[in-house]
Amino acid sequence: MFRLMRWLPHLLTACLLLCPGARAQNAAPATPGTPEARPEVVVTGKLGRKTNPVRCDGPQGQRDYLSRLRDYSDHPVTFKRAGTLRDGPYGNALDAYQVSYPDGYSQEVFLDMYHPGFVENEPPSGFKIVPPEPSPTPPPPSKIEP
Repeated sequence: MFRLMRWLPHLLTACLLLCPGARAQNAAPATPGTPEARPEVVVTGKLGRKTNPVRCDGPQGQRDYLSRLRDYSDHPVTFKRAGTLRDGPYGNALDAYQVSYPDGYSQEVFLDMYHPGFVENEPPSGFKIVPPEPSPTPPPPSKIEP
């Protein structure tokens, strides 16, 4: 009896690791590149800073995001890529963009383009953002009659 008690914690641990039915049934799989998938990822500070870059879906996702930014008078901003930094908080390289108001105020915004399918809907501090344009719906397939 005492031998079984001594090995019981090890048996339970092995069962939890090896038996898929013993895991939580409602746990959704984490998306790669998100803090949930990499628990060691810690993002701090305001969105758009080196420590909390804007997540985007590739270079086109970066341009789409930056094109949606506005100043506080709802005027579009201009942006220019300023360079690349290594080792952002998600383990990816970051792209730095100089984002400018029409009146000349500018701010550096950092983006991480390695987040497939992700669309950020929050602006960095000092900017507003418009919603993304909906994807065009393809027309229904035409019927070919014999």
